[in-house]
Amino acid sequence: MLFFLLLVVLSVLEELLVGKVHGHSFAQTLAEYQRHSVLELIATGLLLLLVLLPLIATQELNRVLGPGVLRHMLFDSGSPRAE
Repeated sequence: MLFFLLLVVLSVLEELLVGKVHGHSFAQTLAEYQRHSVLELIATGLLLLLVLLPLIATQELNRVLGPGVLRHMLFDSGSPRAE
């Protein structure tokens, strides 16, 4: 839930910056952004979350398994190393 809220906030900030770069005031950009429905904003946030989900999952797996274990499991071929 935290990642979802962070993505929504960052999406709003991105839209504000894009509007500013294109020469619009913050008020104009916010008025344009408010015309979007709440469902559209939720859908955008969920889409971004789905895009970031593999990154988050990979980072967590790497943290839980230990440094280098996931990389070894995914990319090293042949028999497991004898330690």
